Amino acid sequence: MQFNTKKFALPMNLWLIGSGLMALDYAKIIKALNIEFTVIGRGIKSAQNFEKITGTKVIKGGLSHAHV
Repeated sequence: MQFNTKKFALPMNLWLIGSGLMALDYAKIIKALNIEFTVIGRGIKSAQNFEKITGTKVIKGGLSHAHV
């Protein structure tokens, strides 16, 4: 099934808060929809794991470090 993103107002850049197991699944969906996104993670280990698995950079340190 193809999702038509042109029918919906999508954000210019979606923030994915967290880089744990759920975030990995969300990232798959967001990538499949061709939506630009920024990942903001608090934990260093989960952020490193997320980057290793997805190839997507994580802003580490939580929202206080997210100057985007």
